[in-house]
Amino acid sequence: MGEFEKVRKHFNTKITPEMEKFVDDVVFLSSRYIFTYRRGHFQYGYCTHCKQDFRNEEILRHGSFVECPQCGSHCQVKASGRGYKYLQDRGYFVFYEKSLVSPNAMVARGYFVYRDYSRDYRSVETKFYPRSLYLFDPGNKGEMYEYADYHQEWIKNRSVYSLESTAMSHIRCYRSLESIQNAVKDTPFQYSTWGNYYDNDHVKFFSLASAYPSVEYLTKLGFSEAVEAKLYGNSTYSAINWRGKSIDKVLKLPKQMVKMVCKQKEKVDLLALKYLQMGIKDGSKFSINEAIEISNRYIDPRDLGKVSRPFTLRKTLNYIKKQLDKDKQFRSERDVIQTLDDYYRFCRELGMDLNDEYIHFPPHLRRQHDNLMKQVKLKKDALIEQKIHKRVRLLKKKYIFESGKWLIRPAVSAKELIAEGEKLHHCVGTYTERYANGTTNILFVRKKSAPNVPYVTVEVRDNQIRQAYAHNDTQPSKEVEKFLERFTQAKLKKKVGRKVMAV
Repeated sequence: MGEFEKVRKHFNTKITPEMEKFVDDVVFLSSRYIFTYRRGHFQYGYCTHCKQDFRNEEILRHGSFVECPQCGSHCQVKASGRGYKYLQDRGYFVFYEKSLVSPNAMVARGYFVYRDYSRDYRSVETKFYPRSLYLFDPGNKGEMYEYADYHQEWIKNRSVYSLESTAMSHIRCYRSLESIQNAVKDTPFQYSTWGNYYDNDHVKFFSLASAYPSVEYLTKLGFSEAVEAKLYGNSTYSAINWRGKSIDKVLKLPKQMVKMVCKQKEKVDLLALKYLQMGIKDGSKFSINEAIEISNRYIDPRDLGKVSRPFTLRKTLNYIKKQLDKDKQFRSERDVIQTLDDYYRFCRELGMDLNDEYIHFPPHLRRQHDNLMKQVKLKKDALIEQKIHKRVRLLKKKYIFESGKWLIRPAVSAKELIAEGEKLHHCVGTYTERYANGTTNILFVRKKSAPNVPYVTVEVRDNQIRQAYAHNDTQPSKEVEKFLERFTQAKLKKKVGRKVMAV
C-alpha cells in the first residue's frame, strides 16, 4: 500500500450533509437569486434557494435585493429577460472531521465549489471539487496533499499551508469553525488553544500543534508571541525548544527562574527570554528586569552575540554605552554594533587577534575602524597592483602592436584602469580584479602622437576581441576598427569576432 493510500484511509470521501449545509448557509449565502418572468400581465419569481415559484405583489427590479416570500432568504433579483450568461459563483472552504483510523487524529478537506446559473437556472447544482487534504496526527508533523489537475493525482507537499494565500487567493475562502469544534472534541487538540489564533483556515496551527504539544502550555503561560512568530514565519530567535517535555525545557531556563518569568509574563517577550538564556550561558547573568530593559531597546540578540564573542554580553553592552557617550556621531546602539561588525571584519582580514581585549574593544572605535579600513584597502590595492605588475611583462610581449598612427598596449596598473574608465565614462575600472587574476585582458588603443590620452578600450579573452568601446560606450571609428583587424591578424591570429557588450 502506497503512502497516500495509507493517509487516505483517515478520510471520509463523501460530501456529507453537514458540508452541504455549510456551503448553502455560509459559502454561498450570497448565491441566492430570484429570477423574474412574466405570464400575461403578472410578474412571477423563482427562488434558487427554496426552488419555489410565486407571483409578485410588487414589480421586482433587476439587481435589487429582496426577501423571498416563500423562505425568507435575502436574494438578488435577476430578470430572466436580461443576460446572465456570465453568472457563476465560486468559493473555497476547509472542513474538519475526525480521523476514521485514529481516535486522537483529525483531518481537514478543502473543496473548490462552483455554481453555474448561465444556462437553466432551475437545475443549478453545487459542484464540489477536492483541492486539499490535511492529516493532523499528534506527535507527528501535519501532512498536506494537494490535487494536481495537470497530473490528475494527489501530490504531497513538503510543508502544510493554506490554499487561501496561493491557488485560491482569487476567490472567497471559508473555514467551518463548527466543524473544528466537533473534530477536536475528545482529542489532544481539544485544549490546544486553537481559538486564540487567527490563521486563515487553521491548517498551519494544527500542523504546529500536532508536532509540538508545547504550543498549548506556551499559550496558556502567556507566550502566544512565540506561537504567532512560528505560525507567521517571523523569527523566534531560537528562544524556544519546541520539543521540550516540560516548561523549563521549552523555555530553556532553570526551574527557579521559570517561576519568576511567569510572574512577569506580560513583560517578558521573546527578546527578553533570549537575553535571559544568553546571559546564563555566557556568565552575564541578567536579572529579569535587565533582560526586559535590553529587549525594550530592540537590540537583535543575534547581532549582539556576534560582536560579543568571546567576551560576555554584559561587557559588550557596557562598551557600547561608553562609545555612545564618547562619540556623538553614533546615533544608536545599532550604529555601534554595525561599526563593530565591520571593524572585526577588517581585523580578521589583517590577521589581528580578536581574543585580545584591547583589540576587541578599541578605546576609540570609529577612529580605529577608519584606520583599519584604510589598511585593508592598501593591502588589497597592493596585492592587485602586484598581480598586474607580474602579468604586464608577458602581456606586453604578447599584445603590443603598432600600425599607422595607432598603437595598442596592455594596462600597466589598477590606477591606470580606473583612470581610463573615468576619462572615457565607462566602467572598465570594475574589471581591475579580473584583469589582475588573469581571467581577462584589458588593452588600450592610443594615437602614437598622444600615447597617454585614453581613446578606445579593448577586452581580449580566449584570443578574441570580446568588446571595444570608445567614449561613453560608443563604437570605435571605422579607422580604429581596421586597425583592430590588423592587430587581430598579427597578434590573435583569428578574425575579429566581437560581441557588443557593456563594459
